[in-house]
Amino acid sequence: MECVLQHQLKEYDASIFTEENQANTYLCTICQFICHDVVSVECGNGHIFCRKCMETYVKHSKQCPNCQKAITSIHDAKFVDRLIQSLQVKCISCIASYIQPYSNKISSQCEWKGALCEADKHYQIQCRYALLRCKQCGIKLIILALT
Repeated sequence: MECVLQHQLKEYDASIFTEENQANTYLCTICQFICHDVVSVECGNGHIFCRKCMETYVKHSKQCPNCQKAITSIHDAKFVDRLIQSLQVKCISCIASYIQPYSNKISSQCEWKGALCEADKHYQIQCRYALLRCKQCGIKLIILALT
């Protein structure tokens, strides 16, 4: 199968997780997605954020976005990143918010579920569907991969 996946999304919408409530414990309050490439801030409370979000945020403020306390340092949160990567996700073809505009074009949904760390492999090798973001307008698209 040749996949036309060109630019896979980097943020993790909570709706892809089989246990959304569990995934939401890892929510980045800056972008409102589940943290990707996680960092923790030294503010006294150990809040976590996406690395990219925090790198952009600290250019404008040195206070934690959650508690407004001073940020003394920022650290990799590799353990938290591993926890997020181990969470179970479902194929995007099962998620109504992604496929609704295209549902008349999608004849069957993929039933795959697995750890987030396995999702890239699923979309590249196993799945008939791919999730893309338009480089011009940023809209998320689900497409049928070429066979």
